[in-house]
This record gives sequence, structure tokens and C-alpha cells, in this order.
Amino acid sequence: MMTLVLLAALAVSPTTGNLVVSCDKPFALYIDGEQVNVADLRTSWTVYDLTAGRHDVRVEAWPTPFRREQLAASFVDIPGGSEVRIRAEKDRMVVYETISLLAPPPEQQVMVGAPVGMQVGAPGMQVAMTGPAPTDMPGNVQISVTAPMPPMVAVTTTTHHHESASQVSGHHERHDDGRGAHRRGGHGGHGAMRPADFSALRSAIADETFEKSRLNVLRSAASGNSFTVAQVGQLVDIFDFSDGKVKAVEICRDRIVDRENAFQLYSHFEFDADKKRVRSILGR
Repeated sequence: MMTLVLLAALAVSPTTGNLVVSCDKPFALYIDGEQVNVADLRTSWTVYDLTAGRHDVRVEAWPTPFRREQLAASFVDIPGGSEVRIRAEKDRMVVYETISLLAPPPEQQVMVGAPVGMQVGAPGMQVAMTGPAPTDMPGNVQISVTAPMPPMVAVTTTTHHHESASQVSGHHERHDDGRGAHRRGGHGGHGAMRPADFSALRSAIADETFEKSRLNVLRSAASGNSFTVAQVGQLVDIFDFSDGKVKAVEICRDRIVDRENAFQLYSHFEFDADKKRVRSILGR
């Protein structure tokens, strides 16, 4: 039985962007002379779908319900398809991060055990073998789509086949450290890192000063180890900035042994845009 799953990628318009403003006091936010958070003063506010370009941004702090003070005013450039994050301080606006919200085009790849030239899905979609497949191969055969695919759509197919009991055992189980316990799943049949090894990895990442160096340490470790969702969450928390946190998830994505619990990673991200990026990464 062959199941076809189509995943439509979410993308924002390249002609609009978001603005996130934060302050250490509740504030009123004015964009181009108009207050956008009337009767709802907070220490953080997100304005969605601003037209790309330069905007007049003004922040009035309310340290008490009865006292207002002019905090900062400035022009802020909003690139299309991006989210700009600024911090309002006395007499200045500090832009501390700008991230892209445009989703990258997904890989148009199909995994299926199918004869050459087999029709998949809609008329006009052809598949072709990317290499010779032995006739006794029990697993899937990799093929590629040769006809144009709809934009922003990833196609995945799964072919079910029967295996002997010995093949199933060889593919999905392993003996764990000689203690008689078995684990299922994992990347390449391996379980997650042992607590002592994982603790050493966390320390090695935290010892690095720069996000890039921390990501390099994580990338090196992930090449030969697997993680639980809980462990990935702890790794995400080590990073200081959104890009580093999201890239940590991307590095660990294919090494997660309990992908059914991946939704728990969203709680490690503060902003909706970051959660959307993580959701897109986990859905590939």
C-alpha cells in the first residue's frame, strides 16, 4: 500500500514584515503616529504584517498607571519577509536581531519502491530510478520527481512490504549495553546519549563563547550520536539567540529517537515566528 503525503510550507509575504518591541516597563507603542496597543500596555509587543519599508516608531513608558514618560522615538526599517526585534531604551531604539520568515523551498524527493515510469499522484508526475535496484532489496528504492512539482510542496510516499521476523529484529532492535534491555527506533538503530556523555557535551557547548563555535561542537557530536526530545530541549536552552536555538534543532532533527514527542520543543521558544520555523524544520 502506498500513501502520498503532501506538506504545504507556510511562508509570509515578501512585501510585509513583523516588528517586535520590548522594554523594561509597560509602554504605549505608536507606529507612524498611531497607537497600536490601546488599553493593553505590556513590556513586549509584536506588530504583524507591517508594509516593508521605513516606519516612524515611538515608545511612551508608563512606570505607573498615573505617570507617562517619553522613552524613545526613531525610524526603523522593516525588510520584506523579515521580523525585526528592537529594545526601547532611554532616548534610543536598539535593533538586536533581524530574522527571515521566508520558508526555504523543500526538497522535492520521493522514497518509494516502484517500477520505473510509475505514475505517482496527479497526472503528469513521473518518477524515475536514480540508480539500479537489486531485485532482492527488501527496503525502499530512492527515486526522484522528473516533472515540475507545485511550489512550496514536499512529497513523501511510503511503501509497506513484508519482512521476515529476523529482518524486523535486525532493523529495529539492539541489545543495550549487555544488560538485557532492548530499544526500538533511534537513528541507525542507536539509542540516545548516556546521561554522563550528554552532560559532558552540554559543558563543552557552554564553554564556547560564540554561537558559531557552539553550533560546531553540537554538529560534531550529532554526527555520531542520537538524542531524546528532552535532551534537544536542554541543548536549545544553552544558546542565547533565536537563530542559534533554531539551528540547534535543525542539527539534531535527524538524530531524535522519539520524534513523536517533538512538539515539546516549542516550549523552548518565546516568539511565534521561531516556533513556526521549528515546526517547518520538524515537518520536513
